[in-house]
Amino acid sequence: MKRVINEQETIQKDTPTLNIKDTIASITSDIENKSITQKPLENPYNLVYINYYDKQNGISLKYPKSWNKEVNKYVPFKVTAPQENEADSMKENFYYVVIDETPNKNDLLNKNKIPVLSLEDMNANLLKDLKIEKPNRKNIQIISNSKIMINSTPAYEIISKATINGFDMQYRICCIKKNNKQYYLYFASEQYTYSRYLEYADMLFSSFYIN
Repeated sequence: MKRVINEQETIQKDTPTLNIKDTIASITSDIENKSITQKPLENPYNLVYINYYDKQNGISLKYPKSWNKEVNKYVPFKVTAPQENEADSMKENFYYVVIDETPNKNDLLNKNKIPVLSLEDMNANLLKDLKIEKPNRKNIQIISNSKIMINSTPAYEIISKATINGFDMQYRICCIKKNNKQYYLYFASEQYTYSRYLEYADMLFSSFYIN
């Protein structure tokens, strides 16, 4: 029998303004050149989960209590898998970013209006940015790109691979458009651990709900 235990957490914070290039750039910023040794993972259905509420953006989701939650200037929410050993510097992680298209006073004063995009535009921009090779990002491969549903909300999903700072990485990225906001969900892992953490990623993505 699957056992999912839930606890609760609520957050109300201002979400930083950013763009997709900043977000994709942040994927590579935490990677260091060390190796990971595999160890057996606990069944994700046996973990204790935190019910997380982001009232500002109308988001709720669940994440494993054993994962570390953090925020930084690029993302309002990020959880990282526990360190497997001392050499484990590239830990699997999930995060989301939100871009509010609603004009505000600062946007008007600074003439920095966020572009209004359709869901299809969001997907196209992600594909375009993901395909850009850089000195620290090479061997890019788009494995799949499909339209899906996340909790009855239309979304696009991209599965991609790339070599980042010498690491062979794999990503699962979803974009959603709702309430005049652009939502981007990211899961990142080394390629050789991706399948081991796939059920964890499924739990995180499937729990993501926009009110």
